[in-house]
Amino acid sequence: MIESITLLDHLGKVIVSRDYLIPLADRISSAFTEQVLNDGRLSPVLIADGLTICYKKHRNTFILAATRHQLDTLTIFLLLDKLEQTLEQLLDVVTEETVYLNKAMVLDVLDLICCYGRITHADSGQILSLLQLRTRYDAARIGHGVSLHSVGSKGNITYKSVPEGLPNVGGHDKELSLLITEKTELVLSDQSKSIESCIVRGSIHVTSKLSEPATVRVVMSNNFSLAKVKDEPITSETDIIAPDDIHIHNSVDYATFFKHGIFVFKPIDDPFTLVWYRLHTIRHAFVKCKIREKKEPYAKAHREYSIKLETHYGSDVVSNAIVVRIPVPSNIDSPSLRVPKGKMEYLPAEQCVEWRLGSVPGKTILRGTLTFGIPSIGSPVLIWTPVVITYDIPFVCTSGLAIKSCTIEDVPNTHVSFQYRSQGRIISRKF
Repeated sequence: MIESITLLDHLGKVIVSRDYLIPLADRISSAFTEQVLNDGRLSPVLIADGLTICYKKHRNTFILAATRHQLDTLTIFLLLDKLEQTLEQLLDVVTEETVYLNKAMVLDVLDLICCYGRITHADSGQILSLLQLRTRYDAARIGHGVSLHSVGSKGNITYKSVPEGLPNVGGHDKELSLLITEKTELVLSDQSKSIESCIVRGSIHVTSKLSEPATVRVVMSNNFSLAKVKDEPITSETDIIAPDDIHIHNSVDYATFFKHGIFVFKPIDDPFTLVWYRLHTIRHAFVKCKIREKKEPYAKAHREYSIKLETHYGSDVVSNAIVVRIPVPSNIDSPSLRVPKGKMEYLPAEQCVEWRLGSVPGKTILRGTLTFGIPSIGSPVLIWTPVVITYDIPFVCTSGLAIKSCTIEDVPNTHVSFQYRSQGRIISRKF
């Protein structure tokens, strides 16, 4: 009997966890951090608070399983091996970033690999066949071999709905906060000038400080709908979530949600995630960067790239922390980036030049030139990697979901706040 399976990042923080009986993720994380990360113990088996915890390290992620029963540790490690193989096939590359961006699918795997804590006999192939529909949206990304990296959270927009007569301050005993966090990943084909895929992954977190039990109704915006996975492309201005691409907290009334798209739930005292979701959307606002190499037949030891960066969102919107990574050959000499804005940094270990910009308004075009020398000894080989752009822009421009209204029954004069955070990532596969 397995009590909990938990995936931690390299700092020991919980990325995703499935507790089959009682909440144990925080206790497991604390025990692992104290005994392994802080004390440096090398044993793969830990004992803490009556729990037997086994763990494996996979790249920058730790996979842990805990039990209170007299279970053979070999059985637990066989379970961890099967989970590791399944995630590697499902996510292509298992890191803390890919696990975070695919929480809903990872939780489905944990449910299939252990049924209410009892280890199932399904192998990796059987589990993946059950998840075939859930991975349809990820097929383009996995097929093109695009790697994921973490994007810092900086920009956010906050607006509050406060009843008349109630001071606009936090910390009182009648407060409900909802935080929507989304990451938009856009894959561009520079050859066909088209968008190959646009995937939004997000979650809604709830923090409740209500002094008495209440029923909360959260109504989503009209551009949201549930639908089955379809083979034909999306042609409407509606964000589509398939039932297999959403994971809802057990406090939500399932029937009301799937029939009307309304979250009806009774909040608990501890912060919790109301929903994880992944959706397709054709509403997008992105940053595009075109890079062309200037051909000079008489300058074999010299390379020059022309760069054009264009922001495709409204002029009234200002993005933050735009970072463009341009692939270059190894061991280049004296790289120089001449641009009207931003700073250049050469990263030899990653074979790229990084162009960092501050805030950039929409409908802006920036042009620049990147020059560098090629060593005369040896012939550098360039492994063509995608041009990757990361940026933070206001949520309303890349939004998948938005909250239309939130009502709390039986608790008058309640302070309700909504907060949005969004990051974007552009991958241009053709150089």
